[in-house]
Amino acid sequence: MKVLKQNLKKIPYPKAIQILDRYQLSPDFKKQILPDTTPIELIKQSYRKKQWQELITFLCHALTASEAICWGYKCLVNSGLVFNNEEEKALARVKLWLDQPSETHRRLAEVAASQTGLESPCGLLAQAVFWSGGNITPVNGPDCPAPAYLHGHAVAGAIYMTCLLANSDQPEPQLKQAIRLGLSIAYGHRTY
Repeated sequence: MKVLKQNLKKIPYPKAIQILDRYQLSPDFKKQILPDTTPIELIKQSYRKKQWQELITFLCHALTASEAICWGYKCLVNSGLVFNNEEEKALARVKLWLDQPSETHRRLAEVAASQTGLESPCGLLAQAVFWSGGNITPVNGPDCPAPAYLHGHAVAGAIYMTCLLANSDQPEPQLKQAIRLGLSIAYGHRTY
C-alpha cells in the first residue's frame, strides 16, 4: 500500500480507540492495538498483516453511515458480479437513499432487504440503509432506534462478501481494491 496521507478528512479522530469502542473486536485483534494508536497507524498495521476483514470493519465504523454505505454501493456495482432481479432492486433502493436520504427511501430499503435476504451482499447493504437511523419498529410502532453503528456491521459484511463472491479462490486483489476505495472516501472523495 502506498504511504497514506496523515489527514483522513472523513476520519477526524486522533486515536483509533475512539472508533474501536463502537464495536466488539476479536480478542486477538484487540491485543494488537495500543491505546495511542492513530487511525492511520491501525490502517497501515492491518494492511501489512493482511487483516482485511478487520480493516474493512474498522473503516465502516469510522465513516458516517452515508459514507460507509456509499463505499459498499460502489464495491457492489464495480464487482463484476451478476445480480438477480431482487438484488438489482435492492441496489436501486440503496442508490435512491444515497441520492435522496429520506425516511420513505430508508423504509423502501427495508422492504428490499427483506425481499432479497441477508445472504446477499445487496440485501445486507439495503439493511444497512434501514439501520442507518430512524425507527426500526414497524411504521406507526413504538419508537425504537437502531443500535448505534449497527449499519457498519452490515456494510462491512456486504463488502467482504462481495469480495469473496467475486473471486473466492483469490479474494485478496478485490479486498485491496475495496480498501483503496474506502480510503479514497475517507480522504473525502465521494463518488458513485
